[in-house]
Amino acid sequence: MAGPAVAPPRFVVGSRVRVIVPPHIPEIPRGATGEVREAALTYAYGIVFDGMEQMGIHLWYVESQLAPEEGPFPSTLGAAPAFPVGFRVRLTVAPHIPGQSAGQVREARLTYAYGILFDAMEEAGIHEWFVEAELAAGNDPR
Repeated sequence: MAGPAVAPPRFVVGSRVRVIVPPHIPEIPRGATGEVREAALTYAYGIVFDGMEQMGIHLWYVESQLAPEEGPFPSTLGAAPAFPVGFRVRLTVAPHIPGQSAGQVREARLTYAYGILFDAMEEAGIHEWFVEAELAAGNDPR
């Protein structure tokens, strides 16, 4: 039996996009434009990191960048989502912000996640991750 149909990504690699919401990092302002360099259908997670609670929920890490803080993967692995809200995780990649290492999942959403190379910020490399709801086509007047 086939699973539910999944819509194609709104933006494909090479698409021009623009940030349409207040960004989750101050260095990338609303209205910033760039090119999609990565696109993946995955669970994106908002995490509150230990010792950084005053910063609130950090958006976004994706499933492949996380592991259980300790012990085995949750029984939900392979289900939706692998790390449910409230679950404690640790990073398996370099942190977006120094000091991030372990924390609690506060948001989990199935979405396309995009790695963007922003105009005039090429030296910073690809920013991971933005989700579809945060972006518009580069020529979209929103």
